[in-house]
Amino acid sequence: MNEINFNKAKLCFENGVNYFKNYQYKKAEEEFFNSLEFLPDRLSVISNLIQIYINTENKAGLNNLLFKYKHLKKEKEIGLGFAYQEYFNNRNDDSINVCNNLLKHENDKDFQLKLFNLIAANNSRKKNFAESIKYFRKILLKDKTDSINYYNIGCLLLNLGKPRQAYIYLKRSNVLQPGNNLVLFHMSLCLLTLRDLRNGFELYEKRWERNNAEPKKFSHVKTILKIDEIINKRILIWDEQGFGDTILFSRFLFDLLKYTKDITFVVHKSIKNLFVNLHKDIVVEDYNSVIVDNFDYQLSVCSIPLLLEINKPELIIYRPLNLPKIDFEITNSLFLNNKLNIGFVWSGNSKFTNDEYRSIPFEFFAPLLKVEKFNFFKLSKDLEIKDLFKFYSNNINNLGDKTFYELSYYLKRLDIIISCDSSIVHLCGILGVKCILLLNFNSDWRWFDNKHNTEWYPSVTIIKQKKFNDWRYVFEELNKRVEVIYKEKFYVN
Repeated sequence: MNEINFNKAKLCFENGVNYFKNYQYKKAEEEFFNSLEFLPDRLSVISNLIQIYINTENKAGLNNLLFKYKHLKKEKEIGLGFAYQEYFNNRNDDSINVCNNLLKHENDKDFQLKLFNLIAANNSRKKNFAESIKYFRKILLKDKTDSINYYNIGCLLLNLGKPRQAYIYLKRSNVLQPGNNLVLFHMSLCLLTLRDLRNGFELYEKRWERNNAEPKKFSHVKTILKIDEIINKRILIWDEQGFGDTILFSRFLFDLLKYTKDITFVVHKSIKNLFVNLHKDIVVEDYNSVIVDNFDYQLSVCSIPLLLEINKPELIIYRPLNLPKIDFEITNSLFLNNKLNIGFVWSGNSKFTNDEYRSIPFEFFAPLLKVEKFNFFKLSKDLEIKDLFKFYSNNINNLGDKTFYELSYYLKRLDIIISCDSSIVHLCGILGVKCILLLNFNSDWRWFDNKHNTEWYPSVTIIKQKKFNDWRYVFEELNKRVEVIYKEKFYVN
């Protein structure tokens, strides 16, 4: 082995390790590949690259690396990569089998812990939570000093709807290895759920510093750091995440008007019409029409609560939305005077974290849909293929092809809207339309720990699961409430 090459490889490797420890994965990846240029097939380097792709969930990077080093497939480090490859492709049983085969001949404690973590993650995805917890306990028995172990347990507990317990493990993870933005972000979700808005919104800013996080928009314009900075200044507020968040956080723009009357709110083109009457001093633009050079400061709409020091739910003020004058014709024949007109949504954005728990299997609505005195309206934009036949086999009006702007006027004509956690709930809420939110046990932080009502929207009531992933109670209660609403409409006197 050439000593010069060895020293160069060693230096690149050490640089890569330092970057890795500081979560600078892109730079670490570059240094590790530089190291391999001098010492090809070095397992310690390949192993670190695999860990980078695991931590960043970079499936393409992992696939390319494993293909390049397939001649080393008998090595345990490569085997771990293949186990994660199966995990990333949702082949959980195959991933577990690879892990178990590696465990048969493995005595190294650190490597065993990596395998236990992956087995636990696979079982969690399979909803074998008891088995997952069993492996996490094994992990803690062997090592109470690795922050990743506490992080993984914290995430599992958070996904199970136990934010208080989750926070304990996430906090311990942060103590053991401070500064991991992914840990801090998940801590923020716990705190926000538990109504600690002061600390929750502060840590929520870590969402921008996670690996593979969406970049901030308009970053060449100064970011607002203190509220006093914007006095009489021209400011640009831009939407973030989904339509639901755009609606939810838009209320905080009104509070900024105390400091400046020159506010522009940039939203997705498809919902621009919805917000044109937000306030006379707030200009609403879409991303194609806004002239960015006209502003002194910018900020994401979801970061305004931190700027305003909204530190408890009681400070959240409801701001109803006034719709502009209608410029299209409503199909009035869809609404029946002799029936209860009900809008319903059973699924949200499938790409949303934990959507499998917040979206509702269509069959739960089936008994309700058969009741002849109810007239139903499908509000969901997307329709799962598996639900296609079920949908068209029922006499249901389809409003899923409407824009948010158009749908708003239809919603006001309905007697009640029933929805899982979706953007439609937020649209109903800001319009003051009666809506029943069917909420999963491990609900999103935006609903805090509420079970019946929400500070965000007076017109929205909640029926929340009493047990994890169990919709039975929710629909038993829903059936009772719909009957009450029907009687109120037709037998009020």
